[in-house]
Amino acid sequence: MLVSLLLDLSLAAAAVGAICLIRPLAFFGLHSRRAGGTVLATGLVAALVAALWPAPTVRSDGQQAIDRFLASYNFHERHRTRVHASPEAVYRAALDVSADEIRWLRPLLAIRRFPASLRRRPGRDTSKPILEIATKSSFFYLACEPSKEIVIGTVGRFWTSDGGRVPGIRGPEEFLALQDPGVARVAMNFAIEDAGGGFSVLTTETRILAPEGPTRRRFGAYWRLIYPGSSLIRVGWLAGIKKRAEAGS
Repeated sequence: MLVSLLLDLSLAAAAVGAICLIRPLAFFGLHSRRAGGTVLATGLVAALVAALWPAPTVRSDGQQAIDRFLASYNFHERHRTRVHASPEAVYRAALDVSADEIRWLRPLLAIRRFPASLRRRPGRDTSKPILEIATKSSFFYLACEPSKEIVIGTVGRFWTSDGGRVPGIRGPEEFLALQDPGVARVAMNFAIEDAGGGFSVLTTETRILAPEGPTRRRFGAYWRLIYPGSSLIRVGWLAGIKKRAEAGS
């Protein structure tokens, strides 16, 4: 995602510029505090532009279960992998894979949850299936089609320190009926296709619909900042499912 990359690089440049205000870094070609100040200002302006870059609404005409819940969305990411296992084995692995089996999950979530840890919220047992943990907290199942697709969803003000979860939204009907202009809706799926020859193709897609206006701008800034970490988690998640499914097969 180019806008997310621009935001992260701009913030990195701004950080370098800020350091140069204290001590110029000659190996970056910044020999004075004035040069550092210029880099700092340029980085902050570029970061602001990237954070507030407009996000149009995209509509999918697909036939997957996720399309029944978020056919229109403003932000998304999609990853896929090929698994040497049957769709049934991949589906079971998707339900059973634990947080401990997902690379990068624990350190990245620790960073995201740092404000909550300061309020001494208890941690969760990461040896349990990740979907079990997720659906006992902020997520809930939207659809489960055995050996084909799993869809989970959540709603909230994710750019706030505690995620701004909305109470009372715990199922497909409430998810579809939500009309709060200050809340974003998220749907995430794991879709499985039989590729033949004992192989399956596993795809995960995350879609977010944020109402136009302040909510979309705030979520956009948040999403573009956390997108690299989010992608790492999704890639690690697919790898964990693949490893478990192939081991079981």
